[in-house]
Amino acid sequence: MEGPDPLIWYSKLFPYRLDLVGDYAGDEHFVLDGDSLLRHIFNDTRIDYTHGFQLLHAIYAVESFLANLRRRKCVYHVVFFEDHAKVCVPPTAADEDTTKYALSRGVLKRHLLNVDAARKERDEDTVYVFQSVTDAAFDEYLERKRPYFFMCHNGDDWQDLENSDDDVDGEVTEVRASEVTEGKASEAEMKAMTRRFMMKGYNVALINHVEFLDSKIFTIVLESQFHGTARLTTVTPSIPPKEPSEPLHEAIQGLTSTRERLTVAALSKLITDDSDVSSATGLATTYLLHLAYLNHLSLSQRDFRAPEEALNRALVESNLQAFLQAFLKHATGLLENENIYGETPDLYDFVDGRLILKLLMRKDEIPEEVKADFERLAAVVETVSGTKLEFDSAVRGLIEYEEEKEVEVPDKPSILPFSNPIFDPFLEPIKLYNDVVYEAEDDSSEGFREAYHWHNAAKPLIIRKRILPAVAVTQAVGKGQSANKSERRAAGRARRKDQTYLNQMTRYAQSLSGGVLTPEKIIADPTGTNQKRKLEKEKEKEASKGKQVGKQVGKKAPPADKKVSPADKKAAAAAEAKGGKKGAVAKPVKLSKADMIKQKNAEQKAGKGAEVLMKSWTGLWRDLEKIKDEEAIVTRLDEFLKKVQKAIPSKTAMATETHDGIFVEVETRLYKVMVLQTMWAKLARAGEKDKGYTTVANLFDEARKILTSAGNTVSVKKILQNVFAGLGINMPPSPPGALPDRRLSFQTKWTGKLAEDDLTLGMSSEEFQLCHFGPFMDRDMDSAPDDRVPFNPDGWQRKVLDELDSENSVFVVAPTSAGKTFISFHAMKKVLRADDNGILVYVAPTKALVNQIAAEVISRFSKDYHFRNAGNTVWAIHTRDYRMNNPGECQILITVPHILSIMLLSPVNAEKWAPRVRRIIFDEVHSIGNAEDGVIWEQLLLLAPCPMIALSATVGNPEEFSQWLEATQGSLGIKMSMVQHPHRYSDLRKFAYVPGKDDSYKNFKGLGKLSKFGAIDGAPGIETVHPVAALVNPSHGMPDDLSLEPRDCFTLYKVMKEVQNEEYPFPKDLDYKKWFGTTGAVIKKSDVILWEAELKSLLRKWMVQNDSPFMNVVRKLGGGRNLAEEKQLTDVSDDAGALADPDMPEKLADPEFVGDEETRETEEAKLTGEESYIDLDISKTTYLRDKTLPLLQSLHSANALPAILFSYDRTLCEYLCKHLCDQLKRAEDEWRKTDPKWKALVKQWEEYHARKNSKSGKFKRPKPQEGTSKAEQMRDEAENEGSMFESFNPEDPSIEFSFADFKKHSKAELDKDVSDLEYWDISPALVHAFKRGIGVHHAGMNRKYRQAVEMLFRKGYLRVVIATGTLSLGINMPCKTVVFAGDSVYLTALNYRQAAGRAGRRGFDLLGNVIFHGLSYDKVHRLISSRLPSLMGHFPISTSLVLRLFILLNNSNGSPHATTSIRSLLTQPRLVLGGESFREQVLHHLRFSIEYLRRQKLLSATGVPLNFAGITSHLYYEEVSAFAFHALLTSGYIGKICTDISKSQKDTQEVQDKLMLVLCHIFGRRPVGKRSGIKKLAPLPEDCLAVLHDQNAQTLKMYTNYVTTFAKEYCTTADHTLPYSNLSCGRTTSDEAAVAKTGIVARSAFVALSGHTDQFSSIDDLATSVRSGVFLEGASVPYLPDTHEPLNSYLYEFYKHGDLKRLTTEHRIRPGDRWFVLKDFSLIVAVIVAGLTCYIRDGPGAYYDPSRIGGEEEGGDVLAEDEDEAADGEPVDGVEGEEEVEEKREKVPEELVRILIAFRGLQKEFEEKFRAINA
Repeated sequence: MEGPDPLIWYSKLFPYRLDLVGDYAGDEHFVLDGDSLLRHIFNDTRIDYTHGFQLLHAIYAVESFLANLRRRKCVYHVVFFEDHAKVCVPPTAADEDTTKYALSRGVLKRHLLNVDAARKERDEDTVYVFQSVTDAAFDEYLERKRPYFFMCHNGDDWQDLENSDDDVDGEVTEVRASEVTEGKASEAEMKAMTRRFMMKGYNVALINHVEFLDSKIFTIVLESQFHGTARLTTVTPSIPPKEPSEPLHEAIQGLTSTRERLTVAALSKLITDDSDVSSATGLATTYLLHLAYLNHLSLSQRDFRAPEEALNRALVESNLQAFLQAFLKHATGLLENENIYGETPDLYDFVDGRLILKLLMRKDEIPEEVKADFERLAAVVETVSGTKLEFDSAVRGLIEYEEEKEVEVPDKPSILPFSNPIFDPFLEPIKLYNDVVYEAEDDSSEGFREAYHWHNAAKPLIIRKRILPAVAVTQAVGKGQSANKSERRAAGRARRKDQTYLNQMTRYAQSLSGGVLTPEKIIADPTGTNQKRKLEKEKEKEASKGKQVGKQVGKKAPPADKKVSPADKKAAAAAEAKGGKKGAVAKPVKLSKADMIKQKNAEQKAGKGAEVLMKSWTGLWRDLEKIKDEEAIVTRLDEFLKKVQKAIPSKTAMATETHDGIFVEVETRLYKVMVLQTMWAKLARAGEKDKGYTTVANLFDEARKILTSAGNTVSVKKILQNVFAGLGINMPPSPPGALPDRRLSFQTKWTGKLAEDDLTLGMSSEEFQLCHFGPFMDRDMDSAPDDRVPFNPDGWQRKVLDELDSENSVFVVAPTSAGKTFISFHAMKKVLRADDNGILVYVAPTKALVNQIAAEVISRFSKDYHFRNAGNTVWAIHTRDYRMNNPGECQILITVPHILSIMLLSPVNAEKWAPRVRRIIFDEVHSIGNAEDGVIWEQLLLLAPCPMIALSATVGNPEEFSQWLEATQGSLGIKMSMVQHPHRYSDLRKFAYVPGKDDSYKNFKGLGKLSKFGAIDGAPGIETVHPVAALVNPSHGMPDDLSLEPRDCFTLYKVMKEVQNEEYPFPKDLDYKKWFGTTGAVIKKSDVILWEAELKSLLRKWMVQNDSPFMNVVRKLGGGRNLAEEKQLTDVSDDAGALADPDMPEKLADPEFVGDEETRETEEAKLTGEESYIDLDISKTTYLRDKTLPLLQSLHSANALPAILFSYDRTLCEYLCKHLCDQLKRAEDEWRKTDPKWKALVKQWEEYHARKNSKSGKFKRPKPQEGTSKAEQMRDEAENEGSMFESFNPEDPSIEFSFADFKKHSKAELDKDVSDLEYWDISPALVHAFKRGIGVHHAGMNRKYRQAVEMLFRKGYLRVVIATGTLSLGINMPCKTVVFAGDSVYLTALNYRQAAGRAGRRGFDLLGNVIFHGLSYDKVHRLISSRLPSLMGHFPISTSLVLRLFILLNNSNGSPHATTSIRSLLTQPRLVLGGESFREQVLHHLRFSIEYLRRQKLLSATGVPLNFAGITSHLYYEEVSAFAFHALLTSGYIGKICTDISKSQKDTQEVQDKLMLVLCHIFGRRPVGKRSGIKKLAPLPEDCLAVLHDQNAQTLKMYTNYVTTFAKEYCTTADHTLPYSNLSCGRTTSDEAAVAKTGIVARSAFVALSGHTDQFSSIDDLATSVRSGVFLEGASVPYLPDTHEPLNSYLYEFYKHGDLKRLTTEHRIRPGDRWFVLKDFSLIVAVIVAGLTCYIRDGPGAYYDPSRIGGEEEGGDVLAEDEDEAADGEPVDGVEGEEEVEEKREKVPEELVRILIAFRGLQKEFEEKFRAINA
């Protein structure tokens, strides 16, 4: 065992709990350790290996596990290591049973190999066997297959040996010492194996923590901290080639069954070789008889149960254990003999131990067919061994015992009666068998009605005034004001809060629109008449204006043989549209006098504008002659071009052609060509042509625009011909026709000619365009004008518009930057224009995106509401934490999924709000795959009452998802269409940053000069990554969305052509010269896309052939490195210490403390320093700390900023920000000490202020500084005088040491931003990072800070933002470059595509850059080559959803919306996305969910909600915990522990502590291992456990009845097929008499082999061992897990001490997660308090809206919105004073009042500690 103690090493890891598929692996393949799998299965106590040897049950369990993986679309290989064979034996196994496990391992391994051979696809194995982890063959396997991670066991199962009465800290009290010692050794070996996998650079998922929940696979993932080459130096020899197997006896070879061969051979060997048991021929005869029975019995006929005492006696008296040990030892050895395997691979059912015991214990009559088979087999044994096994010598009827009944029949199923007119039609087809009993019930329950908001019982949904005693009003109040002073104050605070928030949103909206808000005024137009007239008027006006202009310039309608001008064409089209003849030019429309005056003024203005432009141009080019910096000249020209383009009329083509501005534009572009040619010439002469290709690409683009412009002239064209002749390529073509002969207005001797011949590009025009002109190519995708939008939409966009205008639903799949944004706003505009009542709901996955969309709406639309709609608003925000405007009185509601779910299922909304919803937009709809709230998305898609729009850029199975959406919408009669567009607007170019050892922040001397035409390609340490180089594993195929930019295509073309051979030739038709021609035509992006498709098609053909040159292509493109190189991160600086001790990769704080001297003294600095970084991997953080600043410097120099650095750890984001700022500050301090210009500037500033403050005002010019000329000194003085020195502050960062663009945001504005954020107690280090041009963005940040980051980034001031993946979910922060900073388990194929899509700003950047920083090439290639994960659905009909539907139906009086929602859900043909149709079973599940609610007294016999239905339903997101809490509440246990509340302060505290303990056991459960080192929660009192156990028992009984009734009715075939291999087991017969005799209906026949009946021990037992044909999702059953399981005490401890740091140090809660787990618990307590308050005050029922809890939406600082209320001592978040409890109904039990008082006290204490940590 290498390295340190594995147990100590393991205890220092910070594990992740993830959804293995959705959050992590996707479709990446992983290695499943075979022995870990077997150990996990053998630990299942249901498998009988003690009395019997139920091998087939074990096989079934293994196959069930693998089938569960496959069902969730996992891709895996099962790998066995021979040196680890013993680890498969569970630590609880008895010594005499070890031979059973040894044989089982051999049989299971062989069985999986056989299944693999039968299922093999594309000749790829999925089961492998190696000698050890250090086996050279295993390394070769890793090299070829490149798995993503390993799944193995960590050995924690030995801890189950401890007694259940161990104390809470896990100290052992009474255990078997030897077993504990063996258990620890076994655990150490398993953890050492885990460590070996991690040392190879792989993450490890724990198989013994796997939970199959719905479509998810949750488990613990351990992140490897070993970066670099695997450090396992000892290489174990591979498994040697097998020698020829020993031949079998001819008689054995005559048997076709492998089972028979192995049995006969092992028995013969036992009889022949083992003298000590050779006398036990009776047992051998019995065993052979058992084999004969196996050939003739079905699985159900093999069922055998007997008392345990009788089984033990049979084992002892028969000496069966000793016999089996000897026999199985021989059988295990024979498994290595390949000759043992016959034609029939039936080894999986080799032995049935219970059947042997049955034969030993009973003496039943033997069927003749069994006797005949026995004789046949006995004859073979006699032939081989010489010993005849006589039938009569078999040991049978050994003991007498009282036989158990054939089956332990469960109690006769009984259900409570139920009937409801809406549900009855759906439940009618359910056939409950005849012996079901309808019970009577206790009807002493109170009805439920919803009246209040979720978290605040003070806010009613429908305001109904109470009848209160009359109170004399002593003073008049203003109109509309409340007479209550506190109410008026509260209303004033609410208005101020709303105004403040609206001001923030307005400013936020301005950052999105680019300045002043000019929203479009929408006028309701239900018939569309006004809009139609407006469009027609605009068309007529445009046509008439064009004709009039044409007439005034003296042009007549041209003859037929002459070219018709664009204006004439437009006029002709207008005439044709009005019914005129085709080709005829419409007569000029007679203008009114007013129109003629307007037109004349416009012409005069245009003429003056042209004169002004010409004068401006003349002045500009004369100024440019004085500037020697070519890049500065180009910048000035670009700025002037923008002004020119704005000044040229664009509406009328004729006006544009005659406007002198077009000649100014052409000359400006020509001047730019001249400058660019000069820059190219300098680079070419210096031998740096590779640095100048970007410059030439810009030149080519300008020339193309000139040649196609109406302002092109003879002289301009001649110059351009010379330019391109000098470049050695063809000039882009220009339209045919004569050009005007016009002299250039600027004076120049430049003719475009170059003197030297060596300045040519050295390539053809087509090659140059493909290699360097790709970003500038025309991206027209079938674009055409469309009156519905203010731009020319592409073909796919017009199709979307057509679907929306037809009121259909549409599912749009298009990559980021493709142009999806307009879809939502077009739909919004339609709803606003239709009327004043219709509602559009926009559903966003994050609250940050909610804020952005709201701001977009503010910037785009405004509307006036009158009469009965007065008071309505255009928009409203509604989230769990806050809302803006009234959601019920808006037309565009922007919200999150949970809130829409609440609103659609709210009875109050059923009659007035829900019917008004016209359309729902689901943005980022792939969130349906989220582990946390994906089921809410799925429920919403099923319940949507109107057409929808579903938007996403990242759906792995769009066709399947679209078909499911079509089915859901089809049930409402709504057509659903999918529109797919695969192409981004701007291409993405990928790079890897591979710095050298000298590339460190310590060598940073300043940012340096920014190059306008710089390119990342040539930057130090940056290597280009070709997408095809990522396809290192051909068996994985090529992802559909693998896109190639033109340069990638050309590189691929060259390589494929180079490596082609006779068998795999490269087609001539794909030669770029043949595809694009050789005439110098300008290549379009659409042409490249077609070429790309053909190249990839050929490449795919090569991929599937092992002898093709495909891997040569990959290697030549930069891929195909060996695995050690792929996994190597990069060189790390010598002093970083990142891998100084790879054997102990402890998670430590960073050794360098962050922050300046002043900050270090504060307590906050201590908090944000060492403790907050405790969970970071030092190797990763040190590397990123050292290398990030040099990377950003390179990006700055290459003009590749702004950039977003994505890191999927919130703490790491802040860590990097603070270190970058600190590094810049240190470098700046050193620079300022030595730089003479800086010293002179500071001195001048000091003298300026001294002179300004002095009375004389005299100022003496200082002597010139050394190295500074007098002219430079005078110029500096002129620039620095006056206002410059007024705003100058020596403490501010210098421009060379800040990434901020100070031109984009004034210092005064920045100071105000900083001041505002500091007011909200946001970390000063993060706020002051703004001055360095750096921001942080993640969900845990304060909303105000996040929005400030977004606004400053959009303005261009911030040029570096470090963010987590939440920013990539639709937030409008496009950038030039995206950097993935460091690896993470959350950096998946999905998150990579989401984040990379931020790069390449449409309208700003022609190309997006993606840089991988701190990632191995293995991970880089994996991200690029991975497919998007397929969306998997959940089982959406949960028990809480059923309850909510009944509340909706009952409390809305059976509204149409309620009935439609129920029918829509229950008539779905495919309820589960990605699943089969289980309609009958869904209805059965519904019926027994109703039964559960009936027995919980939450529902009446007619479907009326009762009692605490409100509290329970509003905790739907904690369903299992909610029903457990309800059980404790209704049982009286909660009331019992609250008995002593308020008696004394000590009693009150004790009550609240007990209450908190109970809540911590129910909510926020985090199981921990007994030896994890995490502080554990004290156990529940026995009386509390008794209530929960009773609750679980009732639930289990109900769902057992459900499964039994369904199985009896619908499962008519035998259960005999293995779930993974689909092999049939046992004898298949149509005679069901034996099946009926056993009475086992619900239990799987495979599990029943171990003696189990239809009596299940738990819901997990039921769900995992139910027979085939029955679908039961255990996660959908409200059943609390094992209540004895050790739990993390993080909530309870925080409640006691309020220490945030201890949540991490003692409870392993990551710093980035702490706020969220505490907030979740806070919300739960708020729901309970509000529910109890309303129950006491108004009866059973309270609807309390989650939006009413105040505070920041996601994290950060004090709950700002509620500060005023808290300061005034008024209720916050529904926490009211104890005196208000007195306001209650009559006959309310005092017990409930005490409970409420206790919960309020607990809430108050918890909230005080929560707020104390700046939550």
